[in-house]
Amino acid sequence: MRQSELTTKPIAFFGDIHGHWDFLKQIPEVLPEYHWVFVGDIVDSFTQPLKFQVACLTQIRDWIEAGLANMLPGNHDLQYVHKHHRCSGFKPETMQRMYGYHEFINGLPSCLLIDNVLVTHAGLSRGLHDKLKAKYPGLGIEEITEGEAQSLSSDLHQVGIARGGGAAWGGIWWCDWSAEFEPVPGLHQVFGHSNNPSPTRLFTEEYDGNLRFVRFCDSRSYNIDCLGRKGVYDILTYDDFKFARIRLKYGNMGHLERASE
Repeated sequence: MRQSELTTKPIAFFGDIHGHWDFLKQIPEVLPEYHWVFVGDIVDSFTQPLKFQVACLTQIRDWIEAGLANMLPGNHDLQYVHKHHRCSGFKPETMQRMYGYHEFINGLPSCLLIDNVLVTHAGLSRGLHDKLKAKYPGLGIEEITEGEAQSLSSDLHQVGIARGGGAAWGGIWWCDWSAEFEPVPGLHQVFGHSNNPSPTRLFTEEYDGNLRFVRFCDSRSYNIDCLGRKGVYDILTYDDFKFARIRLKYGNMGHLERASE
């Protein structure tokens, strides 16, 4: 789809929220002119109470219904719907609270293709991309991805070696930025999932503030982490075929605000 088909606003992409309600609830105040796209992992946290995790998921669902946002599920969200995605952070008490969200999570798209920007939870590595394109010649990657995502046995759901699985490449919920991701020539990508700062093994990693990206064959692949580092939150934005970023930080009385460089 074109950006204009998704929203008339510029877009702000948010990485893994993991229950940070204090951050999420202030997004409308600091970024009201943007359409918000969340790339998954809304629940599960080692620091945030369960009630905050559920509040984040509920709020995003309400924003989607109001036409203000889009969301993709992450592996930490899917693990409470499909055992196949069981991962760290799983808690039985969270499972109980998530029963009422199964229909919502199952109804979310697996990816978004905005202009020439593929948005997934963990990224689509070149090897898996090429394998899928060969399997479905003539089809677009969004159509292929949504079709393959319906089967839990698909390569898209597989866990790669870097994350404890046995697949050659982790799928779009599991691909590891440092160990498995290889950019697809000519295709921009935006995804979260891998937020540990470590050097990439295959390609030179660049930074725009806290945003990490790889520049390769006329495209950029961004691994975003909206949880921030050292009190700074760099948010990736997209508008009219251009990427940029906005810097946020907490000011007085815990208010989130835009920050200068």
